[in-house]
Amino acid sequence: LVFGSAIHKAIEDSGGNVVKGIEVFNSEFTKEKLEEREHKKYDELLPIGLKIIQVYLSNIENLHRLHGIDMNGTKELKINAFLENPLNGKKLVLPMYGRIDELTASNQIKELKTSGRAYNPDDETFKLQTKLYALWMWSEKKILPKSINYIVFVKNMAVLNSVTPIQVINLQYSVEDLAE
Repeated sequence: LVFGSAIHKAIEDSGGNVVKGIEVFNSEFTKEKLEEREHKKYDELLPIGLKIIQVYLSNIENLHRLHGIDMNGTKELKINAFLENPLNGKKLVLPMYGRIDELTASNQIKELKTSGRAYNPDDETFKLQTKLYALWMWSEKKILPKSINYIVFVKNMAVLNSVTPIQVINLQYSVEDLAE
């Protein structure tokens, strides 16, 4: 979690500047913040984190334009809401708590993820999280997100040095999908 949090903080606080992003990452991802059993991974993850910051921030505008993702929005949106079935309006009895990385000005949900491997967009667990985000938006605003966009950074130097170092997954759901 320390690694992923450092990536998030570096991207959020960088203002799009690679040098600033690297400075933030270096201050957030330190051996002292890791549990002792994780210390051996530090030397492996440090260059990977620096590469993620460099690749993403150097290509952020092109990446967003290519995938139709807005650049501006509300970052770190905290969720505390009772979700409702969009077809019958019934509210669930338990609230949903969470955090969305960014809700763009055009109602796109953007999530940054670090992972040991590429995401499988057909994985049911993955779909559950994305549907919950969309259902939250429906429950709170009575609109569907224009899209849910996952930007996945695979913690693997071979992937980061490849032609496609960042995985972008764009999803959309209907009201029927959410009621399901």
